[in-house]
Amino acid sequence: MNKHQLKKGERKLREISVGQYENRLINMEREGIYRGEQVIDDELETRLSKRYKDWKTYRRTIRFFIDSKGY
Repeated sequence: MNKHQLKKGERKLREISVGQYENRLINMEREGIYRGEQVIDDELETRLSKRYKDWKTYRRTIRFFIDSKGY
């Protein structure tokens, strides 16, 4: 959330959105879909698309998480 507030050009996230992203990430880790990868590769996208109908939302969750770790 801080990254989105401080980095110029980033859209601000609401508290509820942050909670939703966190919940999605926890569930993906628990199910073994996200395994701590530092990049989103074809294999990860395949796991996402097999599990989730709206897999691009979950891809965005992982991208936000990876970006926030480097911030």
